[in-house]
Amino acid sequence: MASESNAEVTRVAAAGPWRLAWRRLRRNRVALAFFGLFVLIVAFVLAAPLWASDVAHTGPNKTHTLEKIEVDGEQREVVNREGKPIGPVWLGADGKFFLGADGRLGRDEMVRLMYGGRISLLIGILSALITT
Repeated sequence: MASESNAEVTRVAAAGPWRLAWRRLRRNRVALAFFGLFVLIVAFVLAAPLWASDVAHTGPNKTHTLEKIEVDGEQREVVNREGKPIGPVWLGADGKFFLGADGRLGRDEMVRLMYGGRISLLIGILSALITT
């Protein structure tokens, strides 16, 4: 009987640090929820080239100051004569200028946000690796 309890102690002690960490993580619902959110953000920013080329048909630095787009069947200027950019058009322009345009050059805010997120993740990952 004593040998059985020693075997149980040995089995529990033999669990590696990764297994113990996984057990603790599974019990923490908030951490799992935010890990899921992080995975969604990573997928969002990694899809930047796809969104830019297939949906928005523009790059992060392409200017649209003199262009017009069709929003819900109506022609609108990306940047009007006073310099005011178009606001969020959501799905009214088939994904173009989803979050609007910036005020100076009429660049697509959604595309710039996605590419900026890629740079931010790259800096964060590299700094974590250097720190480690």
